[in-house]
Amino acid sequence: MKKPEEKDSELLDNFIDELESGKKYISKKAQHASQDVEKIFSDLSTEKIGSLKEAIEDIQQLIITRQKLNEEINIDIDKLKMDIDNFILKFGDDTTRAEQLNLKKKQVELEEIKIQEKVNAWRDIANLKKELRERIKEFREKESSATMLDKILKE
Repeated sequence: MKKPEEKDSELLDNFIDELESGKKYISKKAQHASQDVEKIFSDLSTEKIGSLKEAIEDIQQLIITRQKLNEEINIDIDKLKMDIDNFILKFGDDTTRAEQLNLKKKQVELEEIKIQEKVNAWRDIANLKKELRERIKEFREKESSATMLDKILKE
Protein backbone atom coordinates (compact mmCIF):
# COMPACT_ATOMS: atom_id res chain seq x y z
CA MET A 1 0.00 0.00 0.00
CA LYS A 2 1.16 3.49 -0.81
CA LYS A 3 1.97 5.99 1.80
CA PRO A 4 -0.37 8.97 2.08
CA GLU A 5 2.38 11.29 0.85
CA GLU A 6 2.95 9.14 -2.24
CA LYS A 7 -0.78 8.94 -2.81
CA ASP A 8 -1.08 12.73 -2.51
CA SER A 9 1.92 13.15 -4.80
CA GLU A 10 0.39 10.81 -7.37
CA LEU A 11 -2.95 12.62 -7.17
CA LEU A 12 -1.14 15.90 -7.54
CA ASP A 13 0.81 14.59 -10.55
CA ASN A 14 -2.39 13.29 -12.16
CA PHE A 15 -4.10 16.59 -11.47
CA ILE A 16 -1.16 18.49 -13.01
CA ASP A 17 -1.25 16.18 -16.06
CA GLU A 18 -4.98 16.81 -16.45
CA LEU A 19 -4.38 20.53 -16.12
CA GLU A 20 -1.66 20.38 -18.78
CA SER A 21 -3.83 18.39 -21.19
CA GLY A 22 -6.74 20.76 -20.46
CA LYS A 23 -4.43 23.69 -21.05
CA LYS A 24 -3.33 22.18 -24.37
CA TYR A 25 -6.95 21.54 -25.33
CA ILE A 26 -7.94 25.10 -24.46
CA SER A 27 -4.90 26.42 -26.29
CA LYS A 28 -5.89 24.47 -29.42
CA LYS A 29 -9.48 25.69 -29.11
CA ALA A 30 -8.28 29.26 -28.68
CA GLN A 31 -6.01 28.90 -31.70
CA HIS A 32 -8.88 27.54 -33.80
CA ALA A 33 -11.17 30.29 -32.52
CA SER A 34 -8.53 32.87 -33.40
CA GLN A 35 -8.23 31.40 -36.88
CA ASP A 36 -12.02 31.39 -37.21
CA VAL A 37 -12.18 35.02 -36.12
CA GLU A 38 -9.44 35.91 -38.62
CA LYS A 39 -11.31 34.11 -41.38
CA ILE A 40 -14.63 35.72 -40.47
CA PHE A 41 -13.00 39.14 -40.27
CA SER A 42 -11.23 38.60 -43.56
CA ASP A 43 -14.46 37.46 -45.21
CA LEU A 44 -16.39 40.43 -43.80
CA SER A 45 -13.72 42.88 -44.84
CA THR A 46 -13.56 41.37 -48.30
CA GLU A 47 -17.35 41.44 -48.53
CA LYS A 48 -17.59 45.07 -47.37
CA ILE A 49 -14.75 46.14 -49.62
CA GLY A 50 -16.29 44.15 -52.48
CA SER A 51 -19.69 45.76 -52.03
CA LEU A 52 -18.07 49.19 -51.93
CA LYS A 53 -16.20 48.38 -55.14
CA GLU A 54 -19.50 47.39 -56.74
CA ALA A 55 -21.13 50.62 -55.55
CA ILE A 56 -18.23 52.65 -56.96
CA GLU A 57 -18.46 50.85 -60.29
CA ASP A 58 -22.24 51.38 -60.37
CA ILE A 59 -21.85 55.10 -59.72
CA GLN A 60 -19.18 55.39 -62.42
CA GLN A 61 -21.53 53.62 -64.83
CA LEU A 62 -24.40 55.92 -63.84
CA ILE A 63 -22.22 58.96 -64.60
CA ILE A 64 -21.36 57.59 -68.04
CA THR A 65 -25.00 56.70 -68.72
CA ARG A 66 -26.19 60.16 -67.68
CA GLN A 67 -23.60 61.80 -69.93
CA LYS A 68 -24.73 59.64 -72.87
CA LEU A 69 -28.38 60.42 -72.15
CA ASN A 70 -27.59 64.15 -72.10
CA GLU A 71 -25.84 63.85 -75.47
CA GLU A 72 -28.76 61.88 -76.95
CA ILE A 73 -31.31 64.42 -75.70
CA ASN A 74 -29.26 67.30 -77.12
CA ILE A 75 -28.96 65.53 -80.49
CA ASP A 76 -32.71 64.88 -80.53
CA ILE A 77 -33.49 68.51 -79.69
CA ASP A 78 -31.11 69.76 -82.38
CA LYS A 79 -32.72 67.40 -84.86
CA LEU A 80 -36.19 68.72 -83.98
CA LYS A 81 -35.01 72.30 -84.36
CA MET A 82 -33.51 71.44 -87.74
CA ASP A 83 -36.75 69.74 -88.81
CA ILE A 84 -38.66 72.91 -87.91
CA ASP A 85 -36.17 75.02 -89.91
CA ASN A 86 -36.52 72.69 -92.89
CA PHE A 87 -40.30 72.81 -92.63
CA ILE A 88 -40.26 76.62 -92.56
CA LEU A 89 -37.94 76.71 -95.59
CA LYS A 90 -39.94 74.15 -97.53
CA PHE A 91 -43.41 75.47 -96.78
CA GLY A 92 -42.56 79.06 -95.87
CA ASP A 93 -44.63 80.59 -98.64
CA ASP A 94 -47.59 78.32 -97.93
CA THR A 95 -47.71 79.08 -94.19
CA THR A 96 -49.07 82.17 -92.53
CA ARG A 97 -46.94 84.53 -90.53
CA ALA A 98 -48.68 83.31 -87.36
CA GLU A 99 -47.80 79.67 -88.17
CA GLN A 100 -44.18 80.61 -88.81
CA LEU A 101 -44.04 82.52 -85.52
CA ASN A 102 -45.57 79.55 -83.75
CA LEU A 103 -42.88 77.27 -85.23
CA LYS A 104 -40.14 79.73 -84.16
CA LYS A 105 -41.70 79.76 -80.69
CA LYS A 106 -41.42 75.96 -80.64
CA GLN A 107 -37.73 76.27 -81.53
CA VAL A 108 -37.21 78.66 -78.62
CA GLU A 109 -39.03 76.22 -76.31
CA LEU A 110 -36.79 73.42 -77.55
CA GLU A 111 -33.73 75.57 -76.83
CA GLU A 112 -35.07 76.22 -73.31
CA ILE A 113 -35.55 72.47 -72.84
CA LYS A 114 -31.99 71.92 -74.06
CA ILE A 115 -30.63 74.45 -71.56
CA GLN A 116 -32.71 72.91 -68.75
CA GLU A 117 -31.40 69.46 -69.72
CA LYS A 118 -27.81 70.73 -69.54
CA VAL A 119 -28.46 72.10 -66.06
CA ASN A 120 -30.18 68.88 -64.93
CA ALA A 121 -27.40 66.74 -66.37
CA TRP A 122 -24.77 68.87 -64.66
CA ARG A 123 -26.65 68.63 -61.34
CA ASP A 124 -27.16 64.87 -61.66
CA ILE A 125 -23.52 64.25 -62.56
CA ALA A 126 -22.30 66.55 -59.78
CA ASN A 127 -24.41 64.60 -57.25
CA LEU A 128 -23.15 61.28 -58.61
CA LYS A 129 -19.54 62.47 -58.43
CA LYS A 130 -20.08 63.62 -54.84
CA GLU A 131 -21.48 60.18 -54.01
CA LEU A 132 -18.54 58.60 -55.83
CA ARG A 133 -16.01 60.61 -53.81
CA GLU A 134 -17.75 59.56 -50.57
CA ARG A 135 -17.74 55.88 -51.57
CA ILE A 136 -14.09 56.03 -52.65
CA LYS A 137 -13.18 57.62 -49.32
CA GLU A 138 -15.14 54.94 -47.44
CA PHE A 139 -13.51 52.25 -49.59
CA ARG A 140 -10.02 53.55 -48.83
CA GLU A 141 -10.78 53.76 -45.11
CA LYS A 142 -12.12 50.19 -45.03
CA GLU A 143 -9.23 48.92 -47.08
CA SER A 144 -6.74 50.69 -44.83
CA SER A 145 -8.35 49.44 -41.62
CA ALA A 146 -8.61 45.92 -43.05
CA THR A 147 -4.92 45.98 -43.93
CA MET A 148 -4.03 47.30 -40.48
CA LEU A 149 -6.13 44.70 -38.67
CA ASP A 150 -4.78 41.97 -40.90
CA LYS A 151 -1.24 42.98 -39.88
CA ILE A 152 -2.26 43.02 -36.19
CA LEU A 153 -3.88 39.60 -36.43
CA LYS A 154 -0.81 38.13 -38.09
CA GLU A 155 1.51 39.34 -35.32
